[in-house]
Amino acid sequence: SKQYEQYVIKEYLAYKIYSEISPYSFRVRLIRMKYIDTGRKNKETSSWAFMIEPEDMMAERLGVMSVKSDVVSMQYTDTLMMNVVGVYMFMIGNSDYSIAGRHNVKLIRRLDPIKPLPVPVPYDFDYAGIVNASYAIPGENLGLLSVTERYYLGPCREDHHYLTAIDHIQKNRDRILEIVESSPYLDEKNKKEMFRYLEGYFSLAEKPENLISRIKST
Repeated sequence: SKQYEQYVIKEYLAYKIYSEISPYSFRVRLIRMKYIDTGRKNKETSSWAFMIEPEDMMAERLGVMSVKSDVVSMQYTDTLMMNVVGVYMFMIGNSDYSIAGRHNVKLIRRLDPIKPLPVPVPYDFDYAGIVNASYAIPGENLGLLSVTERYYLGPCREDHHYLTAIDHIQKNRDRILEIVESSPYLDEKNKKEMFRYLEGYFSLAEKPENLISRIKST
């Protein structure tokens, strides 16, 4: 349906937004995909889709190594980039990820001996509140009624760590909103919904102490 195509575009934009915030991100490319149903006389349909950069290609492009271990916890990742991921996920309303469980997150390691800790690279955002897909439901143990409710799943930190991550994202505010506003493929209804959802976060971030209080209360 047309609405499902809008979900695809909104998830694609979530990747584009994160790539503005962090260089450690997957590249994506929006495409028109043609499907040929060989079981129905080669009936053809087409819809929006996007291609995601393979992990090995991403690692090669960034000059890093993929981390294959499944036992790395949040506490043993790069502090700043883990905080940025946590706040970003809160911003887009995504609680469908886990570092320890390696769920919807890849880990990479820079070759710089001064920065040896793994960096998380998130992906798969279709359960995020910013997409608000009709099939998306929050995790049972979170006590949420809808994926549009923001919930912080990042590490517990001292306030100055949160402030650094919030400021890092806040510097990209105008560009983030522009990505949504300038999308030629989102219809007006979904564009307004996505824009309002992001503005809800940025309104909180204008008073970081209030945002930090929200983060700590989850």
